[in-house]
Amino acid sequence: MRVNFTVHETPRPKTATGKKTYHARVKPTGTKYLEDICEHINEVSSLTSADVKGALEAFFKYVSSQLRAGYNVELDGLGNFSVALRSYQRKSKNGRNISSVEIDGVNFRCSPRLKNAVKNTRLKKVKRPVKAFPNIAQRQARMVEYLEKYGTINQRDYATLNACSRYYATKDLKTFHEQGLIARSGGGTHKVYLLVG
Repeated sequence: MRVNFTVHETPRPKTATGKKTYHARVKPTGTKYLEDICEHINEVSSLTSADVKGALEAFFKYVSSQLRAGYNVELDGLGNFSVALRSYQRKSKNGRNISSVEIDGVNFRCSPRLKNAVKNTRLKKVKRPVKAFPNIAQRQARMVEYLEKYGTINQRDYATLNACSRYYATKDLKTFHEQGLIARSGGGTHKVYLLVG
């Protein structure tokens, strides 16, 4: 087993001076979905795919209900789930500043066991495929198709989908948001976008 990565020049302001810097990005082999998990567990145990799906659905309901009740959920060997909050200031009707807090998503902190299980994996540098960079209309079309299929997209998924830097992903998503094509939900590392209408 190995993890492939590519090397990219780190974006910087046009006015920046000094040596260029570079960073590595994981090049995923692909994505595994619920069906893949069910198929694997079915192959290595006596559980059927229906059993696994039922257990995972029950697990989802349990975790979400416990998080809503204010608990953290710890899975030995996997990690810890907790509620993420976001604080912001807003104006009241009489013009006073009011601090508000809202749930911003769910945090997941990987367990040391899982981290160590992955940490010693071999790395392999691979060449980035040379292909024409899609123009903004093509990037928009890909995003819309993705949103119609999955419902939401974040900056990282947009960058991966369009083989672009996070700088371009942020810029494009901001443009599409200002045009009213997409709406924004959440904030910080939990910010996602969805189609309007």
